[in-house]
Amino acid sequence: MGQVVVGTVRRAHGMKGQLLVHPETDDPEGVYRAGRLFAVPDAPEGLVSRLTLASAGWSARGWRLGFAEIGDREAAESYAGCTLEVDEQELAALEENEFFLHDLVGLDVQDAEGSVGRVDWVFDRPGQPVLVVVDDRGDRETERLIPFNAAIIRSVDIEAGIVRIDPPPGLLDL
Repeated sequence: MGQVVVGTVRRAHGMKGQLLVHPETDDPEGVYRAGRLFAVPDAPEGLVSRLTLASAGWSARGWRLGFAEIGDREAAESYAGCTLEVDEQELAALEENEFFLHDLVGLDVQDAEGSVGRVDWVFDRPGQPVLVVVDDRGDRETERLIPFNAAIIRSVDIEAGIVRIDPPPGLLDL
């Protein structure tokens, strides 16, 4: 069990040091609870890399999070672009056939003809995550973006290390 990214800081919000955060969780109400400790692994040098959530609220532009360790706008601005993480054990237990997006990294992606590459990383876009699939078996490395939706993703088998896809015509040719 390790750390899980649950948000990305977009920018400072207001004058009291709140952060506007893009949630990278499907349960922001459960994750963004006062008192929870967040790791900030990419905090700039000299800034606090563990933050205690003091307040949380939704706005049309994202979640407004206030932290005990950040008291003013200037300090908050320094966290723009940073990620917020929590220990995986603190999150709600996964149901059957559920997984964390980071569990997909490294899995082999296969269509009806065989492997098309491996998941190099996943970025969580509004609406749906996107798999960045890299195939380095040929003369040159190929990178493909595959939307993670039911029309394309047929199955995910974490144990076997396979994501099975049924891509629409032309998707893998881009």
